[in-house]
Amino acid sequence: EDTPIDSYVAVLRVGSTDFGLVLDKIHDTEEIVVKPVARVLGALDVYSGNTILGDGSVIMILDPAGLLRATGEKDSSGAAEATSLPTSEDKMTNFLVFKAGEGAPKAVPLELVARLEEIAAKDIEYSGHEPVIQYRGDLMRLQTLPGMAIPPEGIFDVIVFTYDGKTVGLVVDEIVDIERAPLVMKIAGHEEQFLGSIVINGKTTDIVDIGYLLKGLVDELSVAGHMSSVGREVKLLFVEDSVFFRKLTVPFLENVGYAVTAAETPLEALTMVERGAVFDVVVTDIEMPEMDGFDLARALRKHTRLDHVPILAFTSTVNESFRERAAASGIVDMILKTDREALLEALAKQLHLVKEVA
Repeated sequence: EDTPIDSYVAVLRVGSTDFGLVLDKIHDTEEIVVKPVARVLGALDVYSGNTILGDGSVIMILDPAGLLRATGEKDSSGAAEATSLPTSEDKMTNFLVFKAGEGAPKAVPLELVARLEEIAAKDIEYSGHEPVIQYRGDLMRLQTLPGMAIPPEGIFDVIVFTYDGKTVGLVVDEIVDIERAPLVMKIAGHEEQFLGSIVINGKTTDIVDIGYLLKGLVDELSVAGHMSSVGREVKLLFVEDSVFFRKLTVPFLENVGYAVTAAETPLEALTMVERGAVFDVVVTDIEMPEMDGFDLARALRKHTRLDHVPILAFTSTVNESFRERAAASGIVDMILKTDREALLEALAKQLHLVKEVA
């Protein structure tokens, strides 16, 4: 039977395997709270949970890894247990490429983009001198890169980033495409809004530092007095292979008051520990090439001086399977990367527990 012309295909990635899911219709994007799947449906691993929409309707949340297993296919890495973990691909990264102002094309990592929107200039309001727009029941700040102004009329493209429960929109001239390219900085950034330049599809492209766009959110978070509640200087080991999330998280933690040491790979983190480095707490990503966060936690636990050091996962994926594997490997909590305030709360909780035991 022929596929209808008006159908859609959602391209999903599980580990290093890409596959398509045929859709009848795309309705909209929604920010949701995923609840665990009912026990009666627990045997259907194509579902990861459910949620209730604003109109009261209940929808099921599909699990890409479960869908892949249902087809009888396996991740091309051949590791059935780790189908949702990435393999090394020379740090290939998906980028959203766009034009904004003069000069080279610009890009941001696709994993940090929440949505793409078209916004009418007539809908812009101001909070003080700051342009905002009413968006999904909240106010979204509108920002531009230096040298570019928000158009005074018409409709323009906005790249939406949602972080720490807040939403920021980057106004751009044109969305160009999604491109996959190796993350190899050819030129370091000399302006605070750019991490540097790389080559994407044969063109020199400036990579925008999302931390620059989000730095105004820090003052709005409930971080006041955080370190005083912890009560001492805390040495924190942060393990993250993505330069983008390191740039988003390390300065944030340092501004709060942590003494942060960053490791780009689990092997680098283990080398630090083997050479005698001492840490009070470890925060690690889970989905990393060569060694994932679960294996890193198990390796760290083999060092006696890290027996009682809290290890927290700061990850893009939090599900029941990951929680079970985290507990088995010695990870005490899992926090989504888009919620740095929740990370602070989890750190304070774990450090207080350590203090009480001591």
